[in-house]
Amino acid sequence: MFAANDPVQVLSGAAALQPLADGSAQRVRGTALQYTVLSHTLQLDATQLRFAGNRYPPEIQARYLQLPPSLPRRVVNLASQLAAQDPPFPYDRVLRVQAYLRAFPYTLDTPLPGPDQDAVDYYLFDARAGFCSYAASAMTVLLRAEGIPARVVSGYAMGQYDFERGAYRVPASAAHAWVEVYFPGYGWVEFEPTAAFPAPVYPEPPSANRQPSPTPHPQSAAQTQKTPWGWLLGAVLLGAAVFAALRRWRIPPDRSPAAQAARLYAALRRELTVAGVDVPAHLTPWETLRRAEPHLQAYPRLATALRLAVQVYIHAAYRRTPPSAAAVRAAQRAWARAWGQRLLLRLRRRRKPAE
Repeated sequence: MFAANDPVQVLSGAAALQPLADGSAQRVRGTALQYTVLSHTLQLDATQLRFAGNRYPPEIQARYLQLPPSLPRRVVNLASQLAAQDPPFPYDRVLRVQAYLRAFPYTLDTPLPGPDQDAVDYYLFDARAGFCSYAASAMTVLLRAEGIPARVVSGYAMGQYDFERGAYRVPASAAHAWVEVYFPGYGWVEFEPTAAFPAPVYPEPPSANRQPSPTPHPQSAAQTQKTPWGWLLGAVLLGAAVFAALRRWRIPPDRSPAAQAARLYAALRRELTVAGVDVPAHLTPWETLRRAEPHLQAYPRLATALRLAVQVYIHAAYRRTPPSAAAVRAAQRAWARAWGQRLLLRLRRRRKPAE
């Protein structure tokens, strides 16, 4: 049955969540005519994505950078040309590829490629028009050719909003394919290479649109030749004093609720890893919870602490407002109360080789 983005909980109706075989997501299964599902969506801006970096987990690289050995060389060359026009941020390269493909006309009448012709090569250089599956496949291949993990996703577009019913109407014709790109620290993020569908918008923060400060007037040659020795000596002495002070005083850690939520979640992940629970870095917080829960059935306090930590961390990482201090304190108290079960989980891990 239908659900938006990543479903995490069924609130009503004869439905249930079923994890996919690889544990990367869940689907909604059931026969109800009416049901309510709570889904997890990302709220990101351009700065977060731009500075996410390119330190991809090995398991992500192994699976989502694969390309067929028979990929035509001109497809790889096109990917290099598009990447060379932008700064070296993966996010800007993704936008460049998306904009390039959104210039292709949308049509359902594109003839099929020849029996021995690569479909992406055919779309990019011969047909130069097509529907969503062509565009999504082309974007995925172009990004992978530049070392950016990407995958094709199929599902349904949002459809049309029915104001009388107060709901979206999603017909069979809304079946669609788009692209998700992996960003370290945030997971899979949606992009739309098909011109007939609106592209997701990740806003630039206001500071990114500021006008550059005016360039100061150049100094004369006589001024630049003078060395302000007194000022230079004062700067050296001041720097030495600051360095000495920093050696004696430690800068206090960030104690904001968002920072505390992030530290608590990181501590729980480390605890699970030490105890032998496989929670790779590429998993989202909800995926980490689903992966760990079967191992924590005998440790209810630790399971509760993990659930609360995931909730406040998601609030801190993906919402515009930070989590409340009370919610973070509740998660920290649950983590402290679970100290005995944390110890038991570690001891169980250490006893396994002897057993």
